[in-house]
Amino acid sequence: MKNIKVESQNQLWSDIAIEQRHSIMTMVLQQSNQAVTILDKNGNVIYANSKFLNAGNKVIHEVIGKNWRSFVSVHSDLNKNSRDIHEIVFKEGKVWRGDVRNMTPSGEQIWQRVVITPIKDQRGSTDFIVYSSEDITKNKLAEIRLIENEKRFQLALENASEGLFDWNMKTGEAYFNQRYFVMLGYESDELAQNADAWIGLLHPEDKTLVDKTVEEYLSGKRKKHEITYRMRTKQGNWRWVVSRGGVVEWDAENNPVRMIGTHVDITDKIKAEESLKRSEALFRTTIESIPFDFFVLDKNQCYIIQNRVSRENWGDIIGKCPEIVAENEATLSLWKENNRKVLAGETIEGEVVVRVKGENRYFYNIISPIFDEESVTGILGINIDITDYKMMEDQLHHSEKMEAIGQLAGGIAHDFNNQLTGIMGYTDFIRYFNSNNPETITNSEAIKDIVQRAAALTSQLLAFARKGKFQSAPVDLHVIIKEVGDILFRSINKNIRIKQRLEALLPITLGDSSQIENALLNIAINARDAMEKGGELSFSTESVILTQNTLPHYHDQILPGSYVKITITDTGSGIESKVLSHLFEPFFTTKPPGKGTGMGLAAVYGTIQMHHGGINVYSKVGEGTSFELFFPVHTKKNNEKQQKQTSMPVEGEGRILYIEDEDAIRLATTQNLESLGYSVIACSTGDQAIEDYSENINKFDLMILDIVLPGIDGISVYQSMITFNPEIKVLFCSGYSPNDDIQQLMNQKNIGFIHKPYTIALLSGQIAEMLNQ
Repeated sequence: MKNIKVESQNQLWSDIAIEQRHSIMTMVLQQSNQAVTILDKNGNVIYANSKFLNAGNKVIHEVIGKNWRSFVSVHSDLNKNSRDIHEIVFKEGKVWRGDVRNMTPSGEQIWQRVVITPIKDQRGSTDFIVYSSEDITKNKLAEIRLIENEKRFQLALENASEGLFDWNMKTGEAYFNQRYFVMLGYESDELAQNADAWIGLLHPEDKTLVDKTVEEYLSGKRKKHEITYRMRTKQGNWRWVVSRGGVVEWDAENNPVRMIGTHVDITDKIKAEESLKRSEALFRTTIESIPFDFFVLDKNQCYIIQNRVSRENWGDIIGKCPEIVAENEATLSLWKENNRKVLAGETIEGEVVVRVKGENRYFYNIISPIFDEESVTGILGINIDITDYKMMEDQLHHSEKMEAIGQLAGGIAHDFNNQLTGIMGYTDFIRYFNSNNPETITNSEAIKDIVQRAAALTSQLLAFARKGKFQSAPVDLHVIIKEVGDILFRSINKNIRIKQRLEALLPITLGDSSQIENALLNIAINARDAMEKGGELSFSTESVILTQNTLPHYHDQILPGSYVKITITDTGSGIESKVLSHLFEPFFTTKPPGKGTGMGLAAVYGTIQMHHGGINVYSKVGEGTSFELFFPVHTKKNNEKQQKQTSMPVEGEGRILYIEDEDAIRLATTQNLESLGYSVIACSTGDQAIEDYSENINKFDLMILDIVLPGIDGISVYQSMITFNPEIKVLFCSGYSPNDDIQQLMNQKNIGFIHKPYTIALLSGQIAEMLNQ
């Protein structure tokens, strides 16, 4: 009995423990996050927790005893795989796990993670199963989208027109699409799919840059990864590639794991850009090399292109308009009017005068419209600076004018000298052959003085006309300047300081020292007159070599070569610009009546011309005047013969053939020579002289021959005479200085020259010298 009670108590406690365990298990299942049901071996529900009931909007009595298939959609993967599940769980007694699709009562497809666990009895048979499920729809859909995106990405990689890469930065593995291989000329199986293979194709000069760029991007110094470099193709060439990309995956320690990007072949673009740069450089070089002002304006008349010459003229005017560039209203008005016409489609060209850097410049201006397909879009223009050309043109006109004046002045002086020679001849005759009459002597001396002063004036005219008396001998210009300085020191005001800076290395020229001295004195006297209140007069010399580009502008006769440059500068009142162009014209003077003849600078002009030199004048009112004189350097020994001077007639004997077309000169000279003891046959024409000489070759000791004769001239007469007698002695005479032909003849024996007007003393002296040779 006692034993029965013990067993009853044990059974009670056992039943109580089972009930407690059941209660605890039920409570755990109710609080689970998973939907849980317990099925018997026939698949009928014997338990369902609240999660399961809520998922299907059921209450407990609606599911207990019902078969599990009534709660599962016919489209569920569980139905499709029920045989496999039953085999695994019931027969094999194993747990089945899987992600399955199911359909809610409302028709919505969901994903569930299902675990089916068998509950076995003591014999190992499965009597019950526990079905637990968890809704993983959100995660599953995200996973599906990720897989789909990955598939789309792979598809994009394979079919992209650009080279694409996917680089695992931890393992070094890399994926490159087909375009990447094609770009470099490889088949897809010819390059390894890793970063090392890519690095091996980089140009050696670009590797450091690539490493630096990647490092700066990963460290945050660069906001984006973009770099251009070269890669070697299979053929060994180099292609330019621009790579762009970024990190798309990081690990838990924020280290980069995965980088995706593109490789784009830009070789053709680089070549096109380089070609464009070369074209632009060539265009710029061409524009810069244009030797005249070149410019382009847009349709708003603002400058958009200008070259070097344009910048030299106007400065940097890019972006500026005419209103800012023009120096005065006249220039602005001209530009705007011309631009208006060009923008209307007209081309304009012609000479214009424009104010540039404070001075008027002459330009040959051409401006034309720039067209697109429909309208005028801008203005293209060139300005060819013709200022120097205009100056040369003016100088040519000036030179031609001076030449014409010189011809006129020379002709007048020559004819006047002939008259003076006649007067001088008769005066000498009266003076020397009436020496016992004091009144006659006084009157003849007065006449002679007047004649000499008139001869001085004609001498200046002839100097201007480059036909004056000229002695050719080496002249030391430094000596001349010092002599002029001594004369000025004794004669000009003491409040004028005279300075000399003589630095020419070889100050020797070939010419007439007296003419050069007179030229320097004439300039100095003008300088003195311009410094009434005193000042400074300076003489300087230097050796210069003149080329075609550096020749003085005043005279086109000067030739390139070595010259002595004499500069005479004063600090006087200066010369007005309108006067400068007339400065060397004979009888032009700004001095009041009685203060000058206007022949001083005209004579200077002629003297410089006769010495084959050049002259420039620079002056500004109130700032003084500077004369530049250029004399050719002379290095050869002089062989010119100098005529002796005498003050008294020289008597002599001999037979003279005298040819002179002026009656007064011929008669006076014949009388004078015959009175000195000579036998004279006089002719008025060259033809008559040739006839007389040919008939009496041995009867004449000397021929006096005027160069300028009617009909046949004196040189031609001489050339005819020497055919009869090569040893004939000839004394040429002329109101002009000897030209080049006479100068060459004078270097020969038996040839002399005397300049009109001459005295009987000078003439008889030269005759005696030639007859005694």
